[in-house]
Amino acid sequence: MPTVTFIFGLCGSGKSWLAGQMSSEGAEVLDEGFPATVDGSLSPEKYSRLQELLRDGKDSAVVEATLFHEPLQQQALNYLRGIPKVEVKWIGFANDADAASHNSLHRKDKVNPDGPGHKAINDRWTRLAWTFPKGAETRPIYKLPCLVGPACSVCNPVRDQP
Repeated sequence: MPTVTFIFGLCGSGKSWLAGQMSSEGAEVLDEGFPATVDGSLSPEKYSRLQELLRDGKDSAVVEATLFHEPLQQQALNYLRGIPKVEVKWIGFANDADAASHNSLHRKDKVNPDGPGHKAINDRWTRLAWTFPKGAETRPIYKLPCLVGPACSVCNPVRDQP
């Protein structure tokens, strides 16, 4: 029986790192690289590929940052209709914008020129209602070490003097 693991959380929370671990254990990973939709719904191309993988009996991991939003969780599950005997797992990272935004700015695994943009996205998403599906595994966000040190304006912001 194939398993699909849905992974969600803020930018910099560890979704891609976890997906990489699952890939090394044999799961097919559907991460970035699929066209976005104008209305914010899930990518039909990504989920068509997921359906193919599951019908072929392959364990899969789907990285989808916004699956904290309950209507998108239902949309993801709707894509599984008609595929027999699929085990569904959910892994959600904590709603911790400080740690995730820190990681977006300090990650070494990707060239990330949009760390500040990810911080803005995280700040917006953190204010939305989050729903962890029943039985979901909730993971804390591991905060990466600072790459700059004491002079880092991200980790040690300069505050105006009174």
